[in-house]
This record gives sequence, structure tokens and C-alpha cells, in this order.
Amino acid sequence: MPAVSAWWQSIPGPDPGMLWIGALLIGLAYAVRSARLSALDPRHMYWAGVCAIAGGVWGSHALVVLQNGNVDARTLARAWEGAKSFYGGVAGGTLAALLYFRLRRLPSVAYADAAIPAVALGYAIGRVGCFVNGDDFGTLSGLPWAVRYPAGTAAYVAHASRGWIEPFDAQSLPVHPTQLYSALLGLMLFIVLSRWRPPTPGWRVGIAAAGYSIVRFVLEGWRGDFQPVLASFSMPQLCSIVLLSLVTVLGLRQRWQHIHSQVAANPMQ
Repeated sequence: MPAVSAWWQSIPGPDPGMLWIGALLIGLAYAVRSARLSALDPRHMYWAGVCAIAGGVWGSHALVVLQNGNVDARTLARAWEGAKSFYGGVAGGTLAALLYFRLRRLPSVAYADAAIPAVALGYAIGRVGCFVNGDDFGTLSGLPWAVRYPAGTAAYVAHASRGWIEPFDAQSLPVHPTQLYSALLGLMLFIVLSRWRPPTPGWRVGIAAAGYSIVRFVLEGWRGDFQPVLASFSMPQLCSIVLLSLVTVLGLRQRWQHIHSQVAANPMQ
């Protein structure tokens, strides 16, 4: 594997494919552990996780295909090829897991609350794989931790096509390691969510969704492969707005129902 920064030039990096596979397996294992600690059936968490992985892989592929506009049944079916979208993976994985819980008549919110720290952990590991592979590179940066990518990576190709570097240059210009920023976000969410035990089901999922959508919206501004699709917003930014709006509406609805139930239980004399 080529080096991803000037000071790693003589050190072979880990295989990004193994990191991505490891992210899925570690996330699944932690979700099963969380189910056991939350007095939920670990077997159901395992199979729901398997369904979520399958749905997530296809969803992450499908959103990119739809965004690129080259939609046909054969392209949509080849989910193992091409770029992937995290938001597409979240949508596909969530729908697949919810379908499993519905068919099994299980409390989906309780299982989702138990599983969400595992999602954050898997995301953190997966973004390290993106860093090693050179995907989702950042904008130009002069910071001490900025990285340069070798020939053949997305950052190098982008910089060469824009005329910023010469074809014979060994590396790209230094860029923000946005993948590691995202990995740090996932790690912080994992630490917080794995330690927090909210009294009301669904709060862990809500906090994770709100926190991720806000930070992801901001991080998009540091992406070197930023592509606006509507006005000045990229597809991940639009997804962040939709997700945050949905979480806000559901949170307000739950709060209203809680207040209404308290009033009903303690009517004024």
C-alpha cells in the first residue's frame, strides 16, 4: 500500500479493505455485546445486524448511483463496486433492520439504542480505512498534520487535473485529513453513547443522529471532493439537514407526548 503522507513514505500501510471489513465485524460484535448488557436477545441483534450490513452495503451503493444519474437494474445490483455513501448506508441498513424487527415483532427502539454505539465505533474504524485508501480527501491545508497522497489516489488525480501539481510530481499538495476528523467524531460518539444510559428509549439514537448530522454538515466544507447538488449544498449536507430536521420533529413530538401524559395523569383539581 502506498504511503499516505510524506513521513510515512517508507512504511507500508494497512489494507483499507481489511479495515472496512473489520469495522463491520467489530461493530456487529459490539452490538451483540450491547444487546446482552441491555437484557435484549443477542441472537436477534446478530441477525438484525447482518440484515443491516447487507442493506447498508446496497444503500451506500444505491445513493451514489442515483446521484450520478446512471440508474439501471444491473448497476444497482452490483453493490460491491464503486464509491459508497455513508448516508445511503445508514438509510439502507436502518430499513433492513427495522424490517427484521417488524417481522419478529421486537422493540426496534430498544434494540437501536443498544446498537448505536456499535455503529459509531464501526464508523470510526471505517473512516481510518478511507484515510489509508485516500478516499474523501480534504481541502488544501498548511497545518502540521496535513497529509500528502501519492500518485493514483483521488487527491493526487484531483490536484493534477486542476493543474495544481505536475504529472511527474511524487505527491499531491498537503490536505486536511478529513477522514481522521470523521473518525474522531465516530470515536467521541462511541465513548459518549456507550457510557450514557438515558431514562427514555430512543434518546441515544437521537443524540447520535443530531451530533453526527451537525458535525458532518460542517466537515463537508473541508472536503476537497465537495460537489454541490442543490444550490451550494452537497448531497451529505442535504442529508444532514433532513436527518437533523427529522430528529428535531421526533424529539419535540416525544416531549409533547410526555407532557400530555403527565397532565392526563395529574389533572387539575
